Amino acid sequence: ADMTINVGAGTSFDELDRVLAEHGQQCELDPRVRRATVGGILACGLSGPRRLRHGPVRDHVLEVRFETGDGRLVKGGGPTVKNVTGYDLPRLFVGSLGTIGVLQQATLRCRPRPARSQWFTGAGTDRTFRPSARLWDGEREAVLLEGIHVDVDAESRDLVALAEAPVLPDGPHRGRISVAPGTVRACGAALGSEVRWCAELGVGTIHVAT
Repeated sequence: ADMTINVGAGTSFDELDRVLAEHGQQCELDPRVRRATVGGILACGLSGPRRLRHGPVRDHVLEVRFETGDGRLVKGGGPTVKNVTGYDLPRLFVGSLGTIGVLQQATLRCRPRPARSQWFTGAGTDRTFRPSARLWDGEREAVLLEGIHVDVDAESRDLVALAEAPVLPDGPHRGRISVAPGTVRACGAALGSEVRWCAELGVGTIHVAT
């Protein structure tokens, strides 16, 4: 009811998302695979493609409880959205790759689940208002629009709906390149055909695989 949820570190994102869906809510962690655990997502700190609208992973974490290497149990943050006191351990923990401690439990911020979430493509994707994601592979730009049906319909009037969401490049060797958002198109073009890539416009992340 307070738009927050307490979740164990070993809980998969798939289970978390299904529980939140029953209450018309969501938490935009967006891992590449739904079986990824909450603890793994926070430790890696890799934001999903909806970061453009909903912010990075660390913005969704309100409180963490973890165990340090010498066996101490540490709590950082608080279980409420308006939590502004003390040192911001949750943000420090996100992306720490386990160097601070082993996560046991986290309190996450939730948001209302949109009535409609649809990917589109077309010449007018750059004119959409506050899209959740913009992906560009050098040839085609896809944009994710979320909200109530009438708003999505109005925004996508000149666009073509995609039957499936764009797939990020995959392979034995994959990673991310982080650049200034304004240089994403130039960097993508410089990669050429040597690697498979897909860029998050407006964010500055380029997913690569070979």
